[in-house]
Amino acid sequence: MLISLFVAWQVQRQALLENAQESSRAYALKVASGVDDFIYGAHRRLGYSAALIGDALTDDRLLTEESHRLLDQDASFGAVIIINAAGKILKATPERLGLLGRVTHADGSEEALREQRPMVSNVFEATSGGQVVFITMPVRDKGGQYRGLIGGAINVRKQGTLHTLASDHFNRDGTRTYIVDRVGRIIHHPDPARVGTLVDKALMYYCARSESSGPLLLQTSEGDSVIAGFARVPLSGWLVVSERTRASTLVALEPLIRKMFLSILPFAIAIVVAIWWLAHLISRPLRLLARGVAGPDTRENIERIRGVLTWYREAFSIKQELLKGMGTMQDTIRRLNTQAHTDPLTGLANRRAKREALRKMEAAGQPFAVVVLDIDHFKAINDTWGHEAGDATLCHLARLLEACSREGDIVCRIGGEEFMLLLPATPLVEAAKVGERVRKRVAGSAVNGVGTITVSLGIAGWPVSGRKPADVVKQADRLMYRAKQAGRNRLYVDTP
Repeated sequence: MLISLFVAWQVQRQALLENAQESSRAYALKVASGVDDFIYGAHRRLGYSAALIGDALTDDRLLTEESHRLLDQDASFGAVIIINAAGKILKATPERLGLLGRVTHADGSEEALREQRPMVSNVFEATSGGQVVFITMPVRDKGGQYRGLIGGAINVRKQGTLHTLASDHFNRDGTRTYIVDRVGRIIHHPDPARVGTLVDKALMYYCARSESSGPLLLQTSEGDSVIAGFARVPLSGWLVVSERTRASTLVALEPLIRKMFLSILPFAIAIVVAIWWLAHLISRPLRLLARGVAGPDTRENIERIRGVLTWYREAFSIKQELLKGMGTMQDTIRRLNTQAHTDPLTGLANRRAKREALRKMEAAGQPFAVVVLDIDHFKAINDTWGHEAGDATLCHLARLLEACSREGDIVCRIGGEEFMLLLPATPLVEAAKVGERVRKRVAGSAVNGVGTITVSLGIAGWPVSGRKPADVVKQADRLMYRAKQAGRNRLYVDTP
């Protein structure tokens, strides 16, 4: 019983930590995507203004109108500044900033003037006070000559779109999300006092050596162990970090083990009673044997000894019942192991089961295809109808995938709204047919209370798409994101 509890504790503890890491990474990716979209939109609005004033930097009226229009259009900007190629400020709105005619020495504008390309600065201290991020767009005339830049300044201490994008995920199950610039200075943090301060050097070092996103296990300056995930914002190079303490992650482990202990306790009590009974039964025939040995060699005494020998057939039955009880405990362990390989929401295989299946197929040298799919606009479903509707959508898709899969195929939910089909011994041509069947089936069905959904798919195969199964999964994931970028509700197949 103690070994069973210990094994279950180890399995559930590892599953909780891995799920928390993946959840943190997924949240960081979501926030990073939103921030990237925000910066892209800001660059487009600034680019439109840059095209208007490219040949009219001496037209003060046009510069005034355009800077005021940008402020009215984008509430995130606290100021709009137009600077010529020599670094002189031609227009600074609002006018109360008193920057007109000055030569800029701000970190953000000097770097943008030097690079002559769309830029997003690190956090710096503005001359007017406050921590500022400067988003800039180069200004060129019709001949392509560089004339200067136009930029929007965002005060990161004030509430705005940037805060809203990160704060949507704050304090979910104890998770906190913050944004860090390229040099490790905090742009947004749930604790306003942390804005403008530097994060731990170990975090920046790890993220610099890692991919665009990933899980983390960090030790904070306060001595707390935190589980985190990070994602990089492509357009700015910023980092989005989503973290929660290890203690809050494992808080669900104690009641889980307590419940298991209570479920096993009756079997333990039954075993103790059986042992006591067995000891009593063993002592009884011993007394009868001793009495028989001490007694006379009469027929009656012989029959009594024969009766003692009958007991061993009864003892055998008791042993079988004990074995049956032990078998029940093993069934409990196997059931817990199955739960550790199953996604609790959809009932599909989880990431642990996926890794085990990939390992077995690689060890056997069996080729396979991977179909990675993601629900399009899933965040909008959660935002519009709530997380219960989102869960219902995930379960609906899980059933469709099971219906579309063939015997031997493995259907997995690998995190959030992302699913995977593992197709053993399936060439890419056949995998593409399976993927297209899934795409049409999903687009042709409706979720109660939500309506029609679509999915984007990426398909790759081993060993044609990569030497290692992990490389094949990454390739399928990249193809899926290409499908999303190309308009969603479509699939991309690897062409080695």
